Amino acid sequence: MLIASIFAHVTLGLFSSLFFVLYYIKGDDKWKIFIEFFIGIGGNASIILLLSNAFEISDTIAQLYSIGACFLSFFISTIAFLIFFSFNMRDKNDKDLIQIRDILLGMHSYITKYYESKAKEIDEKLNLADLKLRETQISEKEHKLSEAEKYLEEELLKLDTLKNKKLKILLPENTSITITKEYIDIMPSYFKDIINCISQLNYYESEILKYTEIGLPKFKAYLLSVATTISSYIFNNNSTDIRIHFRFYNKSKNGYEQLIAIIGKKILEREMTFIPYNQENMISKSFECKRALIRSINYTYDYRSQNYKVWKDYLTYTFHDLEIDNVPILSFGISIKNDIRYKNLFYFLNYIKFEEYLQENIDNINNNFKIKKILYGG
Repeated sequence: MLIASIFAHVTLGLFSSLFFVLYYIKGDDKWKIFIEFFIGIGGNASIILLLSNAFEISDTIAQLYSIGACFLSFFISTIAFLIFFSFNMRDKNDKDLIQIRDILLGMHSYITKYYESKAKEIDEKLNLADLKLRETQISEKEHKLSEAEKYLEEELLKLDTLKNKKLKILLPENTSITITKEYIDIMPSYFKDIINCISQLNYYESEILKYTEIGLPKFKAYLLSVATTISSYIFNNNSTDIRIHFRFYNKSKNGYEQLIAIIGKKILEREMTFIPYNQENMISKSFECKRALIRSINYTYDYRSQNYKVWKDYLTYTFHDLEIDNVPILSFGISIKNDIRYKNLFYFLNYIKFEEYLQENIDNINNNFKIKKILYGG
C-alpha cells in the first residue's frame, strides 16, 4: 500500500509540474501568480489530502514519505520540463533569439521577439513591400479606368441625345467633348465674363509693372489679385465650390507646394497637398504639352492626392517659360467641388486657351523682375 501511495503521489507531482510549466511559459501575467500558487501548492495539497483518504494511510511516516515523494517529483519534473521546453523552443536558425534564462525566469519578451522575427521572415519571403506597391499601382489603374468609363458613358449619353447631329470641340492631348444645344446657348455669357476678367488682369499687370523692383510679398499679392479676379468674374465669387491657387517648385523637397490659394475671395490658410515632381502629375504633363489640362478628361496624368474626393475636378496649367534644369517652377490651378455646375465652363476655358492670357501676363512680369530670383533669391 505504501508503494502504491508513493507511486500515485509521484504521478501527481509529475502532472502538476507539467501544467505548472505550460502555464508558467504561456500564462497571462495578471492571473499568473494566483494560478501558479493553486497548481503548485494548493493543487498538490488538496489532491494529497484526497489520496491520503483514498489509500487510508494512517501511519505518519508513510504519509510523510508519500507527501515528500509528491513534492520531490513536482520539483524535479518542473526543472526537467523547463529545460526540455527551453531547448525545443529555441530557434534552430538563430540560437541567440531565445535565451534559456529568459524562459527559466519567465521573461516573456522572448515570445514577442520570436513572433517579430517570424513576421519579418514571412514579409521577406512574400516580398511584402513589392506586394503593397503593386496593390497601390493596381488601385491607381482601377481608379483611372473608372474615370475613363465615366467619361465615355457621359459622352455616349450626349451622342444618344444628339443622334446624328454630332458636334465636337477638340481639347488638349487628343480629347474632345460633344457640343449640345444648351452648351451653345450659354457660350455668349462665358465670352462676356472672360473678356471682363482679362481686362481686369491686364490692369493689375500694368499696375505692378510700374514698380522698378518687387519681392516675394508683392509678387504673392499680385497672384492673389489674379486669383480673386478669376473667382469674381468667371465663377461669381462662389465661396465654397471654387479654389484657385498657384504652386511653386520646392527644390529641397523636389515637388510642388502652395504659393497662394483662395476659396472664393478668402485666402486659404491651411497648406495644400504636396505634389512630388518624380511622380506622374498634371503639372509636369502641362509643362510638356504647353496647354492647360482638365483632370476629368486627362485623368491618366492625374496625381491622386488625399483631397481627390473633395475636389471633383480641376484645371492645371504650368508656365512653360519658367524652369530650373528643365523642371517647371510655377503652376496655376482651379479646383471645383460641383463638377456638374462648372464642367462646361472648364471645357470652354480649355478650348479658348484661357491659359495663354495668363502666360502672357506672367511673361511680362518675368521679363521685368525675374520670377526665379523672386522665388529663390540670388
